[in-house]
Amino acid sequence: MNTLGICSETGGANQLLHFLRNRYSKYQLIALNHAENVAQELKIPYLRSVPKFSELPEVNLVFVAPAPNAQSPAIEDLCYLLKRNGAQIILIMDNWVNYDTRLNLQAYDRIIVTDAFAYKYLLELGLDSGVIDFEKNHYIETLKRNFDFDRFGTGNLLFLEALPNDFTEYKNGIHGIYCKCELLESILGDKRINSLKFRLHPAGKESQCIQKLKGHSKFFLSPSNSTSLLDDFSGIQMAIGDPNYALYVASELGVPVNFSYKANSRWHGPRFPIWGEESIS
Repeated sequence: MNTLGICSETGGANQLLHFLRNRYSKYQLIALNHAENVAQELKIPYLRSVPKFSELPEVNLVFVAPAPNAQSPAIEDLCYLLKRNGAQIILIMDNWVNYDTRLNLQAYDRIIVTDAFAYKYLLELGLDSGVIDFEKNHYIETLKRNFDFDRFGTGNLLFLEALPNDFTEYKNGIHGIYCKCELLESILGDKRINSLKFRLHPAGKESQCIQKLKGHSKFFLSPSNSTSLLDDFSGIQMAIGDPNYALYVASELGVPVNFSYKANSRWHGPRFPIWGEESIS
């Protein structure tokens, strides 16, 4: 059976590629945009653009990781042609937002979830439970095998950035609706905090807030977006951030987690205490 994987962003790529590596000895991969970083880190050969249908060998099984927004027309067209030619198209879920607007769920033969949050969300959207399969989260299991659980620090915090979104209740600041200056300054001003490391989202860029805080003695910018999360988790007491999948990963590794702001009803994932509403211990 010829297997193909398709991914276009970091979170979905981590979920998909660790699944494929654990389940299949041979497969082809199309990795676009920031998914390329994950493929390179795992040393998996890949195509960096969507080929024409005629350029692919016969494919029987296709695993697709969802894009953060709508799936690209090129990927949708390829999956349509592959399905029409007899391939089974399977979606493997990553996070828990906007399934109804960014995904055509009816276009897939099966949907794989790795947690109860995604399963519940799909049922709420009216999806038949018979097309949903549970699978171990091979990405998190890999991290657990490589994480040093004895290297938690005291007073060292990690901020995990999320891209601007419609499921976080932001507070307007001097740089606009997504400004985090006041929040970050309150963290840095806490006498219990020794340092705050800020990890950019893989698709993010340095903001005015980061530029403003770079001179603060407690503020450190994580040196590389492609560096494993484990490097940034090492030696911290807590991870903070807007609602995002990386915080869930941290919590699964036993790292205490706080949201920076509340999540609204569009967020269907786990919920954590809000920074400032619960003191760190």
